[in-house]
Amino acid sequence: MLAGCGAGTDRGGFTSSERAAAQTALDTLKNTSVTTIVLHTSAVSGLPSVCSVRLLRTQPITFRLLMGWRGKRPALGVGIDFSWLSMEVGEGGPSENSWRHSFHTARDARTYAAAVRDSRTKPYQNCEILSLGALKVLPVR
Repeated sequence: MLAGCGAGTDRGGFTSSERAAAQTALDTLKNTSVTTIVLHTSAVSGLPSVCSVRLLRTQPITFRLLMGWRGKRPALGVGIDFSWLSMEVGEGGPSENSWRHSFHTARDARTYAAAVRDSRTKPYQNCEILSLGALKVLPVR
């Protein structure tokens, strides 16, 4: 952010008010089934390899949350599987329409890479899992 300038953007392209709105949106997911999905998938596949919040529109302010995991299951003979949670969320919570089709899996890295690439298009911020599945917005470094 530019020093002394509230309208400046950070490296990810967010203003401070957009970053605050993104955190408010992620906070609406606490104690929902999203928390259960995040914790369960992380317990099986490890921490996500990507967690990002991308600004989709400003009126009403809406973000796309993407969390992606690379699960390694060589003992089963199936190689590497990829899974990701992708959903629209605003300050009032998740979009019902995007929630219906939010969890995806793929065996090939290309499909996963395309989802990740889209989530890293500016403006976006990184995020991380906190205790009990809460999510925190992090600035892009």
